[in-house]
Amino acid sequence: MRKVIMLCVFCLIGGIFPQIVFGEGAPHSLEHTMNKEIEKYLGKNTDRVVFRYENLQTGEFVSKGGSLAKRAASTIKLPLALLIIELAKSEKIDLDQKLTYRSYHHYGGSGVIQFNEEGTTYTVEYLVQKMLVHSDNIAYIMLREHVGRQKFINFMEELGADYAYPNGKNYTSANDLTLYLKHLYRIKEESELAEQVFKWLQNTAYNHGIPQGVKQPVAHKVGMIPMYNISNDTAIVLGESPYALTILTTNYSYNESKKIISELTTIIDRVHREFKPPIIAQPLEVLKNRALLL
Repeated sequence: MRKVIMLCVFCLIGGIFPQIVFGEGAPHSLEHTMNKEIEKYLGKNTDRVVFRYENLQTGEFVSKGGSLAKRAASTIKLPLALLIIELAKSEKIDLDQKLTYRSYHHYGGSGVIQFNEEGTTYTVEYLVQKMLVHSDNIAYIMLREHVGRQKFINFMEELGADYAYPNGKNYTSANDLTLYLKHLYRIKEESELAEQVFKWLQNTAYNHGIPQGVKQPVAHKVGMIPMYNISNDTAIVLGESPYALTILTTNYSYNESKKIISELTTIIDRVHREFKPPIIAQPLEVLKNRALLL
């Protein structure tokens, strides 16, 4: 009788979970399908894009060139915000402390502080907001100076990053950026600043790229160097089944990269939804009841 029950249970499992495929990269698996769709889209340009997708519920991931060193651009501002969160939690930094904008902090590119007068003071928390929402370069420089460059490097290494200013160069990888966002996702309810940082990343001044490729809310940080045809985006895509996604592109113009990142996101999101893990609570309860009836 026991053998009959177990056989029925296995049959029921097979009926409830018909899409479960064992084996990395197996045909019709999420990894196989996602890679195939992306390669079809990129064609001969596959070497111009690296990415990492990771399901935050199951831990399943797909990566192409995820460990390769790439220029970080403004995505480096994300781990600096994480360090300040940790320092604030341990009361080693005062978010209300005012820092003064000096001439040597000046830097062009993205941001709004560059248009203000030198000598203006800003709180640490205000600078974190500007660094994330407006990708403010001066805010980043002021905050990095305040916490210390070496402490910042040590922090990235402690989180497990492979690239923390290697040889003094601002490099990162798709794996490292995903690591940072996953860390923020884990701690976002542990402190008011972490929660606020996550909200700021959902309302940045740069809403192209990954947010344009999905309908769900997105918390993300972009990094771009248009003159060198570099464009990055790293994100947590929220919703019923949240996932992390990092896409780094090279040798595309600014406008081309926005389109590429957005359309790749749409492809990845479609495959993610197709292979969304089943909700197992209800089916297992049904299994239990059916087994008892036997």
